[in-house]
Amino acid sequence: KIAQVVGPEKTEQHLLGVFIGLSQDDIWGVRKACAEAIVDFSEAVTEDVRHGKLFQAFDRFKGDMSRWVRVAAYQALGSFIYTYKNDTRGVKAELLKYFTEMPFAQDSSSSESDLSEYCAWSFPAVVAAVGPSRWHELEDAFLALVRDVQWKVRKSLSHSLHEIAKIV
Repeated sequence: KIAQVVGPEKTEQHLLGVFIGLSQDDIWGVRKACAEAIVDFSEAVTEDVRHGKLFQAFDRFKGDMSRWVRVAAYQALGSFIYTYKNDTRGVKAELLKYFTEMPFAQDSSSSESDLSEYCAWSFPAVVAAVGPSRWHELEDAFLALVRDVQWKVRKSLSHSLHEIAKIV
């Protein structure tokens, strides 16, 4: 939250290095906290930092050896993508691919089985961020979510269907 208060210039000069350092800390709880804070940080930096260092940090989080860090990263992914909404370069294709793979993730750990729920919950924000011209990149994930066996996934998506329809 401090990054949002001090603005992009001071954030990038003084806080970015600290954030990146902490995002690579040996303690998984510190890395998890950074994954949870990536959205707030992303809202406070320039496009260059978002597309560069923050994308790289997210990429590390999603492949982290701790499942808690990975889960925190995927929980934040939809909101992280939404921070790219007014970005002149748009959402990176690779980042969108991470998002659209979430409904198809098959992991035995119960924490990671909630990826479909996280995806459904943030789906409207992601559609808003990428716009109707990129619907073809989201369609397969949407159809997988619609057919998900978990009622909470379908329920979440059904409550936002009208918003998705307006955008598409």
